[in-house]
Amino acid sequence: EESHFSRPEYKAPEKCPSCGTDLNPHEREVNLYCDNPNCPQKVCARIEYWVSKEAMDIDNVGPSVIEQLYSKGFIKNAVDLYKLTMQDFMQLDLVKEKSAFNMYNAIQESKTKPLSRLLTAFSIRNVGKETANLLANEFGTLENLKNASIEDLAKIDGVGGIIADDIYNFFRNPETVKMLEELENLGVKPAPPVQNTTD
Repeated sequence: EESHFSRPEYKAPEKCPSCGTDLNPHEREVNLYCDNPNCPQKVCARIEYWVSKEAMDIDNVGPSVIEQLYSKGFIKNAVDLYKLTMQDFMQLDLVKEKSAFNMYNAIQESKTKPLSRLLTAFSIRNVGKETANLLANEFGTLENLKNASIEDLAKIDGVGGIIADDIYNFFRNPETVKMLEELENLGVKPAPPVQNTTD
């Protein structure tokens, strides 16, 4: 017997609701993706991940603050957070002096957070918190990691060939090179991992 409740046929969206770019499936996946790297929602999500507890753990800078900073043109990416002044925060809606100070301070304090946190914040493909810890402990500094060969990377227990490739390529991407220079000029100097001195 036919049901009287016929559901409307589901139609997948064709355009990204944030930027209007065509959505595409990725290999072996049913999900649709917006492949526009400058999609406002994706940019904000990347910055939100940068400040998250998992990554740089920057307190008080939540999604609504990030969206405001982005829509007002104060930031275009996570690196721009380090260029903000107290005055910039004061221009946001509902931000009083004390919270502007707290946000500004939290960003400044993140400049010397452990290397593993910065590596997590980079959102390198296939590199989560655990792999970031392995890399930080193995290489100690960003400089060493930047200069590591694919063989050096693949030797690490828990990394392997595919991830080694992803890390190697990330550090050779011109955009990464530019970002690392900017971070250094802005005084972002991650703390090396604490060495265990107990022999």
